[in-house]
Amino acid sequence: MIRPQEVVDSSEWREASVWHESWQAAEHAAVHAFGPQLVNLETAGVITMWWFTRKGAEWRIRYLPAPIREVDAAAAISRILDAAATEGLCTRWAHTIYEPLIGAFGGQASLDSAHTLFHADSRQVLGHLTIGGGHKRELALLLIAAMLRGAHRDWYDQGEVWRLLTQERTIPSSPLAHDDIATVQQLLIGDTESTPAKIGVPASWFAAYEHAGQRHFDLDRLGVCTRGLNAVLAHHALYAWNRLGLPEPVQGALVAAAAHAVFCPGLIDSSAANSGHAVGPMSNVVAVTTDTTTPDPSPAELRDELADKILGRGTFRTAAVERAFRTVPREVFLGAVELAEAYRPGPVVTKRAGDGTALSSASDPNLVATMAEDLDVRPGHRILEIGAATGINAAILAELSGTQGRVTTIEIDQDLAAGAAAALAKTGYTTVTAMCGDGAAGWTAAAPYDRIIVTAGAWDISAPWWDQLATGGRIVIPLRLHGSGLTRSIAFDLQPSGHLTCSHTRVCGFVPMRGAAAQATTSITLAEHVTLNIDAADEADQGALARVLTHPGEARWTGINVTDFEPVEHLDLWLATHSTGFSRLSAGAPARRAGIADPALRWAGAGLYDGATLAYIAARPHGPASRELGITAHGPGSRSLTDRFIELLHEWNHTRPARPVITAHRADTPDDRLKAGTRIERPDTRLTIAW
Repeated sequence: MIRPQEVVDSSEWREASVWHESWQAAEHAAVHAFGPQLVNLETAGVITMWWFTRKGAEWRIRYLPAPIREVDAAAAISRILDAAATEGLCTRWAHTIYEPLIGAFGGQASLDSAHTLFHADSRQVLGHLTIGGGHKRELALLLIAAMLRGAHRDWYDQGEVWRLLTQERTIPSSPLAHDDIATVQQLLIGDTESTPAKIGVPASWFAAYEHAGQRHFDLDRLGVCTRGLNAVLAHHALYAWNRLGLPEPVQGALVAAAAHAVFCPGLIDSSAANSGHAVGPMSNVVAVTTDTTTPDPSPAELRDELADKILGRGTFRTAAVERAFRTVPREVFLGAVELAEAYRPGPVVTKRAGDGTALSSASDPNLVATMAEDLDVRPGHRILEIGAATGINAAILAELSGTQGRVTTIEIDQDLAAGAAAALAKTGYTTVTAMCGDGAAGWTAAAPYDRIIVTAGAWDISAPWWDQLATGGRIVIPLRLHGSGLTRSIAFDLQPSGHLTCSHTRVCGFVPMRGAAAQATTSITLAEHVTLNIDAADEADQGALARVLTHPGEARWTGINVTDFEPVEHLDLWLATHSTGFSRLSAGAPARRAGIADPALRWAGAGLYDGATLAYIAARPHGPASRELGITAHGPGSRSLTDRFIELLHEWNHTRPARPVITAHRADTPDDRLKAGTRIERPDTRLTIAW
């Protein structure tokens, strides 16, 4: 039994408001930066609880400082948010005043119980979003149903809570489909114990809601609440769905179906009963049952599930790109693979060489979405795509450019070009022209282009692309910045002066271009499942390097710690621009398990070599979400190369530059017109990289 004096004065809570460019950017920052750092502060005993609420592109973070740690907590929050603003994760932030809704939650004791749930739920929501954030609609119903049962609400008491919620949200004007109501009813009466495992969420999430319901029931029985229990529970639902990121139209559809399921299950429009699932907010709600013969999901359901996963990662920054992903039927373009495979969150290889090397693939959907957002396509744009592959990306570009836009996509293989053209025709994308040719030459007939996107790893920005991009236009290109294969997807804007400036730089990996623009990587086999990639221009002693792992490894740790959510993904590029002998070590799982080589995964095996000695970055756990960097070296010069490597890492650690500034000029640009920085020379382009 909860005693009314066991409460926390709500005036002890603090608030910070954080503004972002969009709600998607806000969610991304919370999932990948703010949430993990708040967990760290909680673990360190600086704060005891925290939670958040969404206000569109603004998030309000509420936190409770630990006793006598008020100053420390405020300073820590300031450091986190100042760093976020500097790194572009938010546009601005401010310490604001938390005004608790004491009356809405039925008094101070009841609000204290609410805060406990808010804290547990916030951690669960952000954790769920890191793995894709699927089943939001189902969770919205199931979690509140768990709370209602914890509060000892019988079936009709639960119905009254849903009815109260219909007064807080706009419900659909059209009749609800019979199948939708039946599905919602099944969710409301489902087995609480087995449900979490079925949808892949922790049982502790449901337990937190059940426990909160029990606490509110106890307080209500003590007579200390200032508002009815059903009304308090309904208010909890609104807060829970806000944290979950459930759009209000979806909330309206769910509460209408839930109230209908309780009070009038027999009064269903017969025309709706035969209509199947509704198209709209209810279309993704699926029942969670114990039946092991669950029907296979439809393409539309898989499409939405994939889009939800991308949305959960914070990749979508515009409604247009999200809508395109929920529209383009991937299964038509990937007809040779199973339906589920067409919608899995990863690349799908569609053509291989005789030795098994991937020649073409449908890129990772999240990376496709990232590049589509970076390309910033507007209705009416003329677009050139290099690398048609399956045609999926061209279809997305057609969705974004609209009926007045034009997309030209080029594929070097005749069979792939024909397949893409057929799929585009079958799906009705008449604004796309697919053709076979060498993409390095572009397509003069439809130039100039407002946007150019390259979907294969490119060694250079070819002269035809320079010529065919309109002034003020943008090219997004996965550019190989080092001969070892180190690649970045870069969004370049063509300035009136004729040079390109970058607006976005992303870590990526692509099948390399073929044809006139092809450039081979030098790969050296060091052991079974272990390969070293280097720049052919370095003229390394490949024989000596091939024997490097015959020398015992020497590990040294640096005391430099990085957390999983810090923006340090460009450390490998920084090393490549600050030292000679940069390399990338690829070690398969068998080699790692055998202790042959275990490079840090985060930077794709970034390392340095000098003569017959190789050193690479390693990492070991340091805290709940951090790792210490180390160096593992093999060869006769291990000590001196490790010393140099560690000195470089400490130099990097001093400033930890988050983003490279990359500028591109045509190959005939004189030195005095180039920007300061490391220079990279290509046949048609002169690049500079600064930090």
